[in-house]
Amino acid sequence: SGAAGIVATNRQGVQLRINARAVVVANGALLTPTFLARQGIGLGSGELGKNLSIHPVAGCLAEFDEPIASWRGIPQGYTVEDFASEGILFEGAATPLEFTMTMTDMVGPALTSLAENFERVASFGFMISDQSRGRVRDVGGHAVVQYNFNDHDTRKVQRGVDLLAQMFFAAGATVVHAPIAGHTRIRNLDELARMRNSRIRASQLDLSAYHPLGTARLGASAQTAVLAPNHEVYGTPGVYVVDGSAVPTSLGVNPQVTIMALATRAAQKIAEALS
Repeated sequence: SGAAGIVATNRQGVQLRINARAVVVANGALLTPTFLARQGIGLGSGELGKNLSIHPVAGCLAEFDEPIASWRGIPQGYTVEDFASEGILFEGAATPLEFTMTMTDMVGPALTSLAENFERVASFGFMISDQSRGRVRDVGGHAVVQYNFNDHDTRKVQRGVDLLAQMFFAAGATVVHAPIAGHTRIRNLDELARMRNSRIRASQLDLSAYHPLGTARLGASAQTAVLAPNHEVYGTPGVYVVDGSAVPTSLGVNPQVTIMALATRAAQKIAEALS
């Protein structure tokens, strides 16, 4: 059966009913799958809520002898694309003092000294195109996220930190603060080589993550995907998903343009279906 609109009820029990020839769901990659699951929609392939990619991100700080004054200029104005083929995209990220200081495990006088010399501190980060995958499940009306960070992506983060530290030292850095337990302060190329040759575990990494994608992915087959190529939910005509959950794989780049392009294309497909 297809969709004929939506019915919503607020906390006071007041019901709203909207009849519509098409319904577009755009709650994002974390909430769209749980919303659909609660409606019993999109369950046919067993893929709803699975295939979650998150673009894991790591960053390093570097201390210099000369002023950097990272607050001048565009905060995210530089990138290094040379290693994008490896699934590593470097992006400059000049953040305020109070946020930057959270990127080190230093405490007490050492942290105070670093903060007082903030004008001599540079920061840069990178994100990886992850092969690891997670899932989103509805538990008691809440979206619960589970993500398993695999060894391949751990090696990729290790490689990214290695490359970024090499760039910092080539630029004259005296210390690089790395997000890897056991290697949090790298002072020279010998210490960097020790990190490079170490067997790093995922539990040693201090990461953040952005751009969740893929939990209601597009695909050519109803057996392996949640959405048809026109963004319509398999098995429920008239319901379309137009957000990051439709993106079938990890992109390795910021996805806003991709999502906008898919939304524009989906709008054309919906218009054709309703004409």
